[in-house]
Amino acid sequence: MLHIDRVVDRRMDPATFGNVHRIVRAPEDPIAWIRDVVRELEKQGIDVTFRDEAERQRDLPTLDADVELLTVWVSGLATSMAAGAVFRFDYRRDATPLTNATYRGNETDMNWSSGTGEIQSVINRSVLSVLTQAGEDIRRLCLSDDTSG
Repeated sequence: MLHIDRVVDRRMDPATFGNVHRIVRAPEDPIAWIRDVVRELEKQGIDVTFRDEAERQRDLPTLDADVELLTVWVSGLATSMAAGAVFRFDYRRDATPLTNATYRGNETDMNWSSGTGEIQSVINRSVLSVLTQAGEDIRRLCLSDDTSG
């Protein structure tokens, strides 16, 4: 189980995700968006809880983390677009720091019409790359939980 204590948006411009022949607006509530992104880890079989939604279940082995969004950016050229996402996870167990990791995801794609759907798709794939990396680390850290004492 992954218990998220803190979610922070550290982007320099929280209003936008970049520019692909027009400004790409970020969600109005970036913290809710980041939380939704982190919840996607559940598709990898990782139970996710947040501090304000559920009390941490002390009877289950739990990995605690703070999550920071450092950047999500998409930019376009004449016939292509590129998106990048950078998240930082600080991992703890029982208030003891374990490690931190910065995950980067990058995607490029053809830019057919600068449509909202194709722009969102390239952003989503860059974020999915981040989640795949984070999921691997989370599983490894959960397996390393030495409860034999």
